[in-house]
Amino acid sequence: MAKKIICGVYQILCVPTGKVYVGSSKDIQRRWRHHRGALNNRCHGNEYLQRSWDKYGKGAFTFCVLERTKLNGRIECENWWIDFLDCYTPKGYNLAAPENQHMCGETRLKISMSNRGEGHGCSKLTEKDVLDIYERIQRGENGTEIAQNYNVTRSTIYTIWHGRGWKHLFDQLDKPLPRSPMATKLTATDAQEIRQQLVAGIRQVDLAAVYGISDSGISDIKRGKAWKDAGGLILPFCAGSSKLTYEKISEIKQLLRTTTKSQEELARMFNVSRATIGLINHGKAHSDVGGLPPRRPRVSPKLSFGDVQEIRALLQRRVPQKEIGEKFGIAAGTVSQIKTGKIHSAIGY
Repeated sequence: MAKKIICGVYQILCVPTGKVYVGSSKDIQRRWRHHRGALNNRCHGNEYLQRSWDKYGKGAFTFCVLERTKLNGRIECENWWIDFLDCYTPKGYNLAAPENQHMCGETRLKISMSNRGEGHGCSKLTEKDVLDIYERIQRGENGTEIAQNYNVTRSTIYTIWHGRGWKHLFDQLDKPLPRSPMATKLTATDAQEIRQQLVAGIRQVDLAAVYGISDSGISDIKRGKAWKDAGGLILPFCAGSSKLTYEKISEIKQLLRTTTKSQEELARMFNVSRATIGLINHGKAHSDVGGLPPRRPRVSPKLSFGDVQEIRALLQRRVPQKEIGEKFGIAAGTVSQIKTGKIHSAIGY
């Protein structure tokens, strides 16, 4: 269930000093996360609040919602609470009235431009670092190793190579955004060979070990999510189908058409689960191989075709269902389902 967004006025209280900071937001929970992240990283815009956070620790602060408001009325409510609690510096942490904090679009743009890249107070990287990271990604180096070298998280490296971070730097230098180093582990020839080996019945986990990529990477190549244009047969198989080749699937469908073997027997023959045989029989898996076989009537392992016909004859003679169940070693509920046609409806009298 999605969390309900709260619009209104909130308070941050420093318990040891009793000082408060009052603010407003159209999404209070999100604003609190931003406050907490900036304070933990020691780059909060309010130096008085930052000093208290550093001195007393995050455990000394509490956060609460003072009033829920509509979007248009939150500034007026924020002003009222600031005046009511008298929380301007030095008595509190608020620096200026909210109506004086609103800026025109041009001013906001200037501040945004000055806070980009190295100008951001929380930035650990310089433009030179980012360009070095760019070159290392282009060479195919591992993202985790790069992150450890620059003392940043792996997600920071991801944001750089996906163009979500430092994009302005690449635009200024007219450089294409870097590709993921995962893509450089394989060539188009490798992807084509992987598809050929999948058709031959080689397991995904074995191919992943040979080519040094994850099992999901092999699965993406197999289904055409990666290296779609590399050539080779794209296999739209369901999960777990690596045990079966085209030849085995065709044989299973032939046996489903022509023999009376149960699904359990076929599953043991081909070392797969009964559910896999059932999916093939119903056309929910491997429907592109050898055509769709006709569904056979289900027969309980305890009952033969003749047993079902005899049960129906006894039911016509009004023999109690319990007696019929005891005679054939089945539950009375099974006899009832045969009677109503819920099972074995394809078997005549």
